Amino acid sequence: MELSDVYKKLKTSYETQTGETISDDGDFGMRMQVVAGEMAGLYQQADFVLQQMLPQTATGIYLERHAAIRGIERKQASAAAGTVTFSADGAAAQDVEIPEGTMCTSSLGNGIVYATTEAVVLPQGQTSVDAPVAATVTGKETNLAAGGIDTLVSGISGISSVTNAEPFSGGCEMEEDNHLRQRLLISYLRPMNGANLRFYEELALTVSGVWSAKAVYSTTTENQLIVYISNFFRNTPQSLCDEVAAVLQEARELNIEVVVKAATPTVQAITAKIYVENLQAATTQRGMAETYLANRSYLLGIGEDFNPYTFASGLSEELEGFCDLVFSKPAMLVSVSDDKIFKPGVVSVTLEKK
Repeated sequence: MELSDVYKKLKTSYETQTGETISDDGDFGMRMQVVAGEMAGLYQQADFVLQQMLPQTATGIYLERHAAIRGIERKQASAAAGTVTFSADGAAAQDVEIPEGTMCTSSLGNGIVYATTEAVVLPQGQTSVDAPVAATVTGKETNLAAGGIDTLVSGISGISSVTNAEPFSGGCEMEEDNHLRQRLLISYLRPMNGANLRFYEELALTVSGVWSAKAVYSTTTENQLIVYISNFFRNTPQSLCDEVAAVLQEARELNIEVVVKAATPTVQAITAKIYVENLQAATTQRGMAETYLANRSYLLGIGEDFNPYTFASGLSEELEGFCDLVFSKPAMLVSVSDDKIFKPGVVSVTLEKK
């Protein structure tokens, strides 16, 4: 309850019971406003406590405490990693050491530096050597396409170029409250008992870079369980599948064979018309709407259907002046099977005044 509301109630109650009129700028009126301010603070604190009491509405550290009761932790931000190839113009005349911490970057303009995580040696007579690298910062921007690395930051005598033959992956932001809350609420509906499907899903999610996991029993092979995984951007590398498989192998039941596979992206373009109260900031509104629809789509996990009209309520909170949302693509529910994960294609939004 806001201060003005509390003050209005106090003033009305006093005037009704005493028959006297209170002047807002008078001594008694100003004293009453001070009391109203303190009471409003108590109301707001009570609302905050009520919000944090339940996992459905808790935020921040309070949501993490609810999750901890269920053995769930917020996934932390991580840096992309991969392998680069250092090359010389010709066969090396002698061994060339490339120390740990040697830095390289991309000329594409993202400004992110990647550093070797261990020392390697280009042997005499060879022209190239591979080395593991990781971004020096965390976040989804650290993911990089194959061939993106092309610039040496640390100069090394005898080394003329650097590149990455495979994409860098694994970079992600710290898990947002909405996704953590979703995992927490699912844990109430599908308790983990150490031997059920939920157990394998939660264990897979402990591996850095795994955004979503879905476990199913094989319909073709007896006693086989398949765990589908995906990173945030739906381009899950085989190396991440192998890492998860190693973790699950240690914890699996004796009579169960566990197979880990990357979920297949279901790519769907999103086209929508949004009705707003006015078009004074149309460009900004359009950009915000497209970003929201894309980000909200990426929050969907493996096997979760895309229902376009569940997005409207969230967009009304993000976009000032929002009135209505109409999808032309997809126009209806997009069903996603347990081995697939929804991936937004081109997101296009048009604005129209209501």
